[in-house]
Amino acid sequence: MAEKIKYEQALAQVGQMGRYQVYLFILAVVSSSNAGIHLFNVVFTVGMPQYRCAVPGLQNDTFDIQDDTHAKLTEASIPFDSGKGSYSRCTRYKSSLDLDHNSTRQMQNATSFETESCTRWVYSTRVFASSIVSELNLVCDRQIYITHANMIGMAGIMVTTMITGALSDRLIPESPKWLLSRKRDLEAKSVLQTVAKFNGKSLQGEIYLFESTKGFNHKSKGVLRGVILLFKSPILAIRLLILTVAWFVNAMVYYGVSLNLGVVIPGDIYLNFFVITMSVIIVLPLASTYLIYRGRKLAIVPCMVLGGCCCIATVFPIFSNGADVSWVTTGLSYLGKLLLTNSFNTIWLYSTELLPTEARLSGLGFCNFFGRIGSVISPYIATLPTVVEGKIGKALPLLVFGVCGLVSGMLCLLLPETGNGKLPDTVREAEQLET
Repeated sequence: MAEKIKYEQALAQVGQMGRYQVYLFILAVVSSSNAGIHLFNVVFTVGMPQYRCAVPGLQNDTFDIQDDTHAKLTEASIPFDSGKGSYSRCTRYKSSLDLDHNSTRQMQNATSFETESCTRWVYSTRVFASSIVSELNLVCDRQIYITHANMIGMAGIMVTTMITGALSDRLIPESPKWLLSRKRDLEAKSVLQTVAKFNGKSLQGEIYLFESTKGFNHKSKGVLRGVILLFKSPILAIRLLILTVAWFVNAMVYYGVSLNLGVVIPGDIYLNFFVITMSVIIVLPLASTYLIYRGRKLAIVPCMVLGGCCCIATVFPIFSNGADVSWVTTGLSYLGKLLLTNSFNTIWLYSTELLPTEARLSGLGFCNFFGRIGSVISPYIATLPTVVEGKIGKALPLLVFGVCGLVSGMLCLLLPETGNGKLPDTVREAEQLET
């Protein structure tokens, strides 16, 4: 008589981490390796250079002052903001100098001139030789188009994720456990046999997979029915809502800061991008090790709470009236972004371990959908300084991101730990996870 074993025993026989799993890992890495390039190139291609209104009639006007004559013409044509230490970006004097006939006449009292909106601008080439902003004049009243473009890009990702999610099953085989949850035992056995062959293992005799499917709701097919199944359980409904908030906040902060680096974090945009990217590369292996030995909850809660506190703390150096402490704001922004990025990486794993197999994909898709909503609205939060002037506007993006991260992290305290535990197969098993 053929031996009867549970799913976990069969998985141990075929090898839980062998050539087959490495193959799937490499396939996933290769397929997603270009995503970062396409997603984050907007940091530079849509970078915002310094700019001001152009001097009317002066065709060879440049952002940098060329000589004394150029300085006088600029001062006579463009209002100077002593608080910002720069010429106006969006307004010019209506009474401009007649550059064709009297470019050297005595300067008039500029403060008596009425102003009007600019129709032409000059841009600094110190940071960006050129960008979409300078090419299309996406400044002043047209600057909102940049935010709209980022929003449309995030919305496009949200829509295509829903469409291509189903198509991805053609490239990567289904999980044997998920197949078992749908009473597709023969297909599950076929996948396990493929894994065994890849890993140089063998299955002894005919394998009967039993008990793993006991308690499954086999009729729960489709994303909507899976979500309904989760909401029928008060315990899982609360956990799903907490996860949804966490996904929303993590995606909002991650994309809000990453895609608007020049607006949110002060300093050199190239240096900021390099430091943040390298810090993630260095810290990620350490964070993964921490997940293994300390658990998921002890990783995501401190990261969200401390990351949120760091973002909130940037308010103090921004409002300080003493020496220039912008480096403090930059450092706190670095740390906050790093911590919240780590929590975003963790939330994927944590969510899959909290949700039961029979509704795992449905619940994960539900959370991911709200995460994409967070990424869609993130450009508008990141560009609040263009709407609210002064130090308040400068502090608002990181303040909003920080408060949201702090609140979401505190909510995650209500979730159970899943590290080193067995994945729940049924709703009942998921309910029994201890907080």
